[in-house]
Amino acid sequence: MYEDYEFDGRESGASTIVGVLILCLVILGGAYGLIYYLQGAFVGRQFLSALLSPVGLFWLIFLIGAMTATFTKQRFLAALLWLSMIALSLLGNRTIANNLVSGLEATHQSVEVGTMEEMQYGFVLGGAAKVVKNRQIDLNSAGERVTEAIRLYKAGKIKHLVFTGSPFLYQEDEIKSKNATTVDGPADQDQGPEVPADATATETKAAEGTTEPTKVETPAEMDRSLSAYEDAMRNFLTANGVVDTDYTFLGGRYTQEEMQRIDEFLADKTAGKFGLITSASHMSRAVALAHKQGLTLISIPVDFQSGSIDEDPIFFIPRAEALSSSGVAIKEYISSWLP
Repeated sequence: MYEDYEFDGRESGASTIVGVLILCLVILGGAYGLIYYLQGAFVGRQFLSALLSPVGLFWLIFLIGAMTATFTKQRFLAALLWLSMIALSLLGNRTIANNLVSGLEATHQSVEVGTMEEMQYGFVLGGAAKVVKNRQIDLNSAGERVTEAIRLYKAGKIKHLVFTGSPFLYQEDEIKSKNATTVDGPADQDQGPEVPADATATETKAAEGTTEPTKVETPAEMDRSLSAYEDAMRNFLTANGVVDTDYTFLGGRYTQEEMQRIDEFLADKTAGKFGLITSASHMSRAVALAHKQGLTLISIPVDFQSGSIDEDPIFFIPRAEALSSSGVAIKEYISSWLP
């Protein structure tokens, strides 16, 4: 009866996927029903919200793919998908993320204003603010770096605030070099009409009669953008009672470069004590880089993120905020191991 039947792998694969989808629906539906029964409607809605979030959907796709590969005996693909799903589940788990961050913050304690000694300069590492469309400063999750610095200034503990950090990937000399190769082209080619070094992209295109090259921000554009950031910061500081002669901007794109800028700033300033204000999870690496630069700075850790975590009935679904915390912690651990 079945001698003439030819096996169709696609039909079998489709049937397996349908079966896996039904199985996942039954498992997740059962989990939702159990959570709803034990924890109530509020936690039930949190379960659905977490599952339908972008991270939750990726987790669900990994789960469906892993189960399908397992049932179709694709061992390598199944192992890869199961490992990916497990890694996503672990890194997106709030308790694990909290423990990773806690490991970085464990050696630091909040500083009481009343017990602090007075400092001449307080260096506030960047990465805590950006300029939004209304040309106002928007403080991000690390914004406590800025607000705590202002608080210490008003309390008379820091006389002068120094803000580091820059939103730009390249320095001015690197931008000039990139413009020389992307806009003017190699030196041994016919350059056509001479174009001023500070010409805009539109002027360059019109003069050369060519299509617009890959966009590289010119020093003039960089200065305007940096000026917009500093102007917005000045308005923010003024609105919060910081006198315009009591703060300085140093720039710096990453921590090591920020420390180099601080070293240059302090080259002719030997008197007084100096504080370093940054997130507690970032403080150990920042202090290590400061020591490599020969700097002695008083640690003022802020922005503590770890703490007690309540029992989570939907711990198995990864959360975006936990992934973000895990990513920050892993970056700090890896950077501390690198030379």
